[in-house]
Amino acid sequence: MAITKAPRVRIYNASGETIPARSFVQVDADRARGDHRVYDVVKPDGTGLVYLVTENRDIASTEYGVAYNPISPVPVKHSTAPSAVEEVGPASGSWECDPGGTGFVAMRTSGNYTYVQSLGGGGGGCSTIFKMLMLGNPTGGDFDVPLTVTDGVGSSKETMTFNWDDTVTDVITELETHTKISSGDLSEVAGVNSFPNGEITFRLDADDLTLEFDTDPSGGYDVSTLTGGASWTFVSIRQCCECNA
Repeated sequence: MAITKAPRVRIYNASGETIPARSFVQVDADRARGDHRVYDVVKPDGTGLVYLVTENRDIASTEYGVAYNPISPVPVKHSTAPSAVEEVGPASGSWECDPGGTGFVAMRTSGNYTYVQSLGGGGGGCSTIFKMLMLGNPTGGDFDVPLTVTDGVGSSKETMTFNWDDTVTDVITELETHTKISSGDLSEVAGVNSFPNGEITFRLDADDLTLEFDTDPSGGYDVSTLTGGASWTFVSIRQCCECNA
């Protein structure tokens, strides 16, 4: 039985060490391996922008493995148990969950493990806020995201195309091209709200609609059509509660 609904990510251990089971890892680069993207990961050093949690087995140096993008709760080992709903995260030079870390919330603890979830991650009943994150600082191109919108009549799946330098206004304008989304159904939530290397946040204001962005198996999306920037680019979209916006 699966321990989490979080998306699985293919990873390559580039740390030079064995990664213990259920550890925080820091994304360092990505590569193509056949039809899939693989993320090179290292031990957290305090400079990372994207962190994952590894599966329940050790991963030797230079071996491939699986990790989770913790938009849903995932267990990660700790030495000091945090309090429930405390902000936690990886610590520099350690594989473990640390109460002094940031970026994740401790949902609960069990034995030597803390179930962590990305701040603003999925779940809950107030899920009207969406956050689109782009990392890697591309300088050109665009990327596609399949979006299913459901209303009282039925569902329609259509492909949305976003540009490397979109603002929140651009994103909302593109989403409004979906046949089931009308002008006024979406609104901006205050924040940085521009790409690249930023997070765009918007709210679904229409009570009769649900939005489901198809998730790539890696937890991100195919960004091979984005150009320039760092040796890796990562795009994710997550749904969260308004209280965490």
